[in-house]
Amino acid sequence: ITFMIHRRNLPPSDLGLPFFGHFIAFLRNPEEQSRNHIKKYGQSYAYHGMHGSGVMFTQEDDIKWVWNLERKGQVVGYWPPVVTALVGKGALISVSGKRHKLLRRILEPAFTPNALRDYFQTLDGVVLENLSGWSSSKDKPVFYSSVVFKMFSLQCFFSTA
Repeated sequence: ITFMIHRRNLPPSDLGLPFFGHFIAFLRNPEEQSRNHIKKYGQSYAYHGMHGSGVMFTQEDDIKWVWNLERKGQVVGYWPPVVTALVGKGALISVSGKRHKLLRRILEPAFTPNALRDYFQTLDGVVLENLSGWSSSKDKPVFYSSVVFKMFSLQCFFSTA
C-alpha cells in the first residue's frame, strides 16, 4: 500500500520485475531501455529500480523545471552512494538545504555559458600545447605518473583561473 501511495504522483510506467524493477534491463542496454520507455510513455516517465522509484526527464524544459524546484528546495536530488563517495560528501550534488543553496550561489557564475566558453578555449590551448610538446619530444611521456598528471592539472587550473 505504501508503494502505491508513493507511486500515485509519478508519471506513467510499469513496475518492471519484482524488486529489480527496470534495473537489469537498464544494465543490459540503457539507450534501448530509455528509447522504449519514451516511445511507450512519453518524454517524462517513472523509473523503478532496486533503490526505489524515480522520474526520468528527457526534455530540456523539464530538466530546467526540476533544477528550479531543486534551487527552491522543493525537491532533493538522489545520487547512488558510489557517486557520492566519488565526488565527496561536501560536493554540491551531495548536500541539500541551506548548504546546497550557498554552494550553488557561489559556483553558479563560474558555469555561465560565457565563462565555460572562455575556460574551454584556454584549456584547449593548454592541452594542444602539451600534446604538441610531448609528440615532438624524443623522450616517451609517462602518462601514468601521478606527478605529471598533477602538474598538468595545476597548469590547466591556473591558466583558466
